[in-house]
Amino acid sequence: MTRSFQHALVLGCAREVVNWVATTAGISGEMVRDIIGQCVEQRFGNLRPSHRVQWLTDNGSIFVANRTLEIAAALNLEPCFTPRKAPRAAAWPKPS
Repeated sequence: MTRSFQHALVLGCAREVVNWVATTAGISGEMVRDIIGQCVEQRFGNLRPSHRVQWLTDNGSIFVANRTLEIAAALNLEPCFTPRKAPRAAAWPKPS
């Protein structure tokens, strides 16, 4: 029997994994809210940076839920959602 996992990663500025969560039951909004709080505390040493910080995420229901957005605002995070139809990476021009 194979199990499928769902995971969420939080990447920092240098694309390092700051925190993560994985489950076989599905990622919940509560898990997302916990992980963003832990990451802000780990990165800034407290629960609220002194300046607004962009939080790039997709449009999944757990990320756009009112409670998640309230927690993000309380943590001084500015949600930046990816477009619903992002261009395929293969179609992007390659740097010269």
